[in-house]
Amino acid sequence: MRPERRKRHHYIPVFLQKHFCDADGMLWYGIRDTQVVRRVPPQHAFVEKGLYTSYEEARERANDIAYEPDDRYERKFAELESRAAPAIGKLIAVTRQLIDSGDTDLLGGMSSAEITACKQLLISSMNRTPDAINSAIVRSRPESSEAISKLDLQPLRRFPKAVQDTLLQRLERSAAVHVASSSHRDVPRGVNLDECGLVVAAYSSPSRRFILGSCGVAVLPVAEDDLDGDWLPISPDQAIGLYDDSANIRLFKDWEGLRCRINEALAKRSRFIAGTSRGLVKRTLQRG
Repeated sequence: MRPERRKRHHYIPVFLQKHFCDADGMLWYGIRDTQVVRRVPPQHAFVEKGLYTSYEEARERANDIAYEPDDRYERKFAELESRAAPAIGKLIAVTRQLIDSGDTDLLGGMSSAEITACKQLLISSMNRTPDAINSAIVRSRPESSEAISKLDLQPLRRFPKAVQDTLLQRLERSAAVHVASSSHRDVPRGVNLDECGLVVAAYSSPSRRFILGSCGVAVLPVAEDDLDGDWLPISPDQAIGLYDDSANIRLFKDWEGLRCRINEALAKRSRFIAGTSRGLVKRTLQRG
């Protein structure tokens, strides 16, 4: 039996959002266009209906052109999240223990598989947001054009033009979703996970807190102080990034200036942001 199709797709995973909730399990969720900040549960934040819906392998019904969609890309992301959720939870806990003890050696606390799952979550977060899908629509034009050129349009001519256009839009959308979900092969600068280490930036001060943004990952330009690269906040006091090194994981404590730059980058590119307090979200929206 075909599994029930999921229609609501979270582009910021619910498990990740939960690390940013207040004591009541709620997020402070801000909208950039209106500057409105409200409390919502994670199930209602960073979600879009049919974001990863594909029609690539759908079959035509006998008497109409209403192709049945599928959600295999949503299931693909769900499988990744099932591996990443416990790994991220463990990384947050181990990092906080090290912060309290003054140590910085994370290698003994995380397995190779757990580190890989964390890196995969970071990479996938670059590709799965609404902005990434829209960008992929442009990048996938050659692929979708080839699919359309191979399509036998003769049977479609008995339908109104609007129906024909809908089918062609669905083919284009399917190609875009495929491109956007293509893991690290579609990441700028050709990141190879096997050649990258994981870096964790952690803060001990309760006044220094990260936000989540609907753009997913903060992309910081090259800087002389090394505060650059692609960063994903995983908790209010921690964010992860990639670096070119044979070592697998590093911890940097209270990296001066990095938290502000990450929050500002997320706020500038995001339509929605979320955090642990109304004040933090409101201030970040105003700066963004």
